[in-house]
Amino acid sequence: MPFDGIATKCIITELQEKLIGARIQNIYMPEKDEVVLSLYNDKNNYKLVMSANPSCSRIHLTTYKKENPKTPPNFCMFLRKHIASGRILAIQFHNYERLIDFIIESRNELRDMQQKRLIVELTGRNCNVIVTNNNNIILDSLKHIDEAISSKRQIMPAREYSLPPAQDKVPIDIFKMDMLLKHKTKKIADALLSTLKGFSPVICREICEKANIDSTHSFEQLSKANINELKIQINIIRDILENNNFSPCIIFDGNKPKDFYPITLTTYKKVVKYNSFNDALEDFYTIRDTYTRTAQKQGNIKRILTKNIERCQKKIMIHSKNINNTDRINKYKLFGELIIANIHNFDILSDKMTVTNYYNNEIIQIPIEKGKDASYNSKRYFKKYKRAKSAAAHSKEELIKVKQELSYLESVMHNLFQCTLPEDVDTIKDELTQTGYIKKNIKSKRKIEKKLAPIKYISSEGYEIYVGRNNIENDYLTFKFANSRDLWLHAKGIPGSHVIIRKKDKTIDFFPDQTITEAAIIAAYHSRAKLSGQIAIDYSEVKNIKKPNASPPGFVNYFTYFSAYATANEDIINKLKEKQTY
Repeated sequence: MPFDGIATKCIITELQEKLIGARIQNIYMPEKDEVVLSLYNDKNNYKLVMSANPSCSRIHLTTYKKENPKTPPNFCMFLRKHIASGRILAIQFHNYERLIDFIIESRNELRDMQQKRLIVELTGRNCNVIVTNNNNIILDSLKHIDEAISSKRQIMPAREYSLPPAQDKVPIDIFKMDMLLKHKTKKIADALLSTLKGFSPVICREICEKANIDSTHSFEQLSKANINELKIQINIIRDILENNNFSPCIIFDGNKPKDFYPITLTTYKKVVKYNSFNDALEDFYTIRDTYTRTAQKQGNIKRILTKNIERCQKKIMIHSKNINNTDRINKYKLFGELIIANIHNFDILSDKMTVTNYYNNEIIQIPIEKGKDASYNSKRYFKKYKRAKSAAAHSKEELIKVKQELSYLESVMHNLFQCTLPEDVDTIKDELTQTGYIKKNIKSKRKIEKKLAPIKYISSEGYEIYVGRNNIENDYLTFKFANSRDLWLHAKGIPGSHVIIRKKDKTIDFFPDQTITEAAIIAAYHSRAKLSGQIAIDYSEVKNIKKPNASPPGFVNYFTYFSAYATANEDIINKLKEKQTY
């Protein structure tokens, strides 16, 4: 995420509007590298989060609540001692450096007013939160950096604070095109990045795209027209920064947030614009945190499902082998018969018997147990025959059960990857606990969460369409929630969600074709084959759907049905979602 100098300037501009004069009411550290200031200003309460996590260093206002540790960390206690109840006098920007400098006035131990600086450095892996006195002496910092870590710059108590080493770059205010000549052999995007202070690779590529320049070309390869267009685009960025005319946005990859920036980027397909950079940052990190927590929970459940799916696949191979091994079964019967038929030629001292197969007149050798008579050896083969025949019959029965179990597990796996919230994954975990795939933890006191409602759509003709999130919800939706004359839909022979169209008027026997088409698209979208193009969707009245005894959740039988063909279409899905009512 490009929290570069431009993003720093944008966030400082917004913080200055809201937080100058704010009183620090309390200080928290929900994470070891995250500080949260509780602030009050102009009859409004604010929470300012400052993260020194190298993977997501940032600063912004938030309403997102995190649980705080029972014992505050040492740095949190230090901040409470030195700046709690203080007032923010100024928020300073350091010439496109990724530094935010808070000037805070607070009382010391003698109740005298003193000024201190709270400096937030968002410099990647070296990000830090530092407190200095009015003489620029470091009082303490979130991360201590001594000579063993860095020989160039140390951040330790009682030492003088100094800015990070300056880079050989210039701010856009004094930039001139001929400065790029110093990097004329580099790719033009890299030349901009090496010249302009506070610019990230994202904005450098954006400038090249808007100027219709191949970012892989070097500066010396550009024509005069290219250079003029490049100059125009750089001046546009300069005007935006001088006038604080920002247009924040979040870039999405599907439904997953990929990036953010204080200037709207036009080179990406899905970009959501915001009026406030604070709002964009909060949404970005809140959604990303949700995705991260969901992915972590999904990973745990996926391992359990994968293990059981592999077990079922192995069982299917074994049972199929037993069923298909008819030659071996019939061979045991034949050997027993031929031993009895040729008992007059049986040699008790031999370990094999040569006989003629009276079915095809072939000469075959039958292994026999030396020292045992013909009766014993024939019974041994008949016993093997009965055992193999029983195993094949048992395998036929077990194969049906294992295939049913495999189908169920694959449907759960499909439902798992349809989850977008941690709560959705919890319902999958509860389902697997109920079905015995996850051991129930008796000691667990996990709070029982409110039951999630089925996903709801409204068709273009006003019909309510409901979709199950998991197999237990599918059973509830089909056999408890739906009425007997409602319409049930499901992808044919593919793991997916149960879909129900609610009948608006019981006196009308038929559903409109358009509503059925839209519900079929929804069923295709909520199936494992949503990326497979056109697929068959079966539909029937709910009264025709039956659940076999002792069958796993989500498993149903139906024999009276019609079929339609539909292709998952995300645009139509989103349009129907926009019509939702809660």
